[in-house]
Amino acid sequence: MARTRNFEVKSQNVYCDWKSLEKSTNILKKKYKIAGNTFPDVCTFFILCGDNNACNARTTVTINQADFLNRNTIFLTGSCSYLDVLKVEFLSVQEILLKRKDEENRFPFVARLSDKKYLEVKETRKKVKRGYDFVDKKANIVDIALESLDTATEKLKELGLE
Repeated sequence: MARTRNFEVKSQNVYCDWKSLEKSTNILKKKYKIAGNTFPDVCTFFILCGDNNACNARTTVTINQADFLNRNTIFLTGSCSYLDVLKVEFLSVQEILLKRKDEENRFPFVARLSDKKYLEVKETRKKVKRGYDFVDKKANIVDIALESLDTATEKLKELGLE
């Protein structure tokens, strides 16, 4: 759990980032982000997608409305979302603080992913890892988001990210 002033980022919580940078187009857009592992200075997030075609079928988990607990009803209004376990983003505590201070963003908590569905995300990642020989940086980053904090901290050091 990463703590910023009066705000905690917790694994499995879903946040709405109204001003998330879309790397492929360099455009700011709204994205829902599910927290993975959190560290004192950085948090990992899985990015939810509303379009199944934008995700790889082998690496994607379908998330239905019932999979969200304590959902703020003005958010996540579609019948389902998709989470590609390879799409992970890192945000520093400083970046989160800036988003929280931004009146047009606030980075609000919008729901919590159920334990059952979060376990499915972890299991999907394990299957993907067994099915391919991942040696690249992206796979290591995904592992950091899901593995135990000790293992994740070790991988952060290997990648020069800690």
